[in-house]
Amino acid sequence: MKIKRFGAIALLLASLSAPAEPPKSDLSRDASDSLSATYVNCAAYFTVAMQGLKKSNKLEMAAKYDEAAKTALFAGLTYAKGGQSPDLAEKVSHARYSEYLKMMLDKIEHNFSNIAILQSEYSDDCMSAINDPGGFKRKRIQSLRESALPKNP
Repeated sequence: MKIKRFGAIALLLASLSAPAEPPKSDLSRDASDSLSATYVNCAAYFTVAMQGLKKSNKLEMAAKYDEAAKTALFAGLTYAKGGQSPDLAEKVSHARYSEYLKMMLDKIEHNFSNIAILQSEYSDDCMSAINDPGGFKRKRIQSLRESALPKNP
């Protein structure tokens, strides 16, 4: 598994972490919320995978997943701040994280040997979000734009 250094994501997020005025459009709020939810979801996925790796005594890989979880949670919180007050963004991000963790652990029945269930659902998007944050953001925003367009009969 390849998890790059997180310099690219740090640069991307640094531009978002400066105090800014609230988003000016529904699309911008939707994009911030969607990216926040996705990154927090990925943080939960990386956390569950890390726990399973620790139980399997794969500590080096577990450390990489732990770092990815922290990066994803930071990204989720940063994007959340783009759409709401910092205090509310933190509360929403932590509530989402707790819910996603619970849902994922329930989905694998608290048995890490069932991790393939989560890998098939989350691994590709989450790895893309961490390894290519700029490309991931562009694709997500493009998807939101397309879904906002009126449907042709």
